[in-house]
Amino acid sequence: KLFTTHKVLSKAELKARTEILLEAYSTTICIEGKTALNMAQRQILPVAIEYASVLGKSIERISDAGCNPETEKKILNKACGLITDLNNGIEELKKILAEVCDVDNTANKAEKCRDKVVTSINTVRKFADEIEMIVDAKMWPLPTYAEMLFVK
Repeated sequence: KLFTTHKVLSKAELKARTEILLEAYSTTICIEGKTALNMAQRQILPVAIEYASVLGKSIERISDAGCNPETEKKILNKACGLITDLNNGIEELKKILAEVCDVDNTANKAEKCRDKVVTSINTVRKFADEIEMIVDAKMWPLPTYAEMLFVK
């Protein structure tokens, strides 16, 4: 009302600006969602599975040596649970991106991006961050927080 009353922008101009901003937001969120999906699916999940395999072999060797691999089993169980959670998050993000990113109504698409895509990205991110904390740093395919903050 302020802009139209003082003839800064017309209603049509305001509507056009709103459409442009909502479209830019939706496009950005869809790109971020697809990027998160790609990273989780092609980098993080395979490394987590590889690390679980390394743990499994380690448990076997420790048992063969006559020792109790109780700690290693706990870590493996946690890793396997996180792998499952991450995979479920990936599947959910895939489904949501397919549903949301092709919506025609700009305002509706922006709302769905805010409510569904961002939430799903955060879920995938949560499990990826937890996996990062247990996977061997030498195996991790991305820069760690420590590397980014304290430059090795």
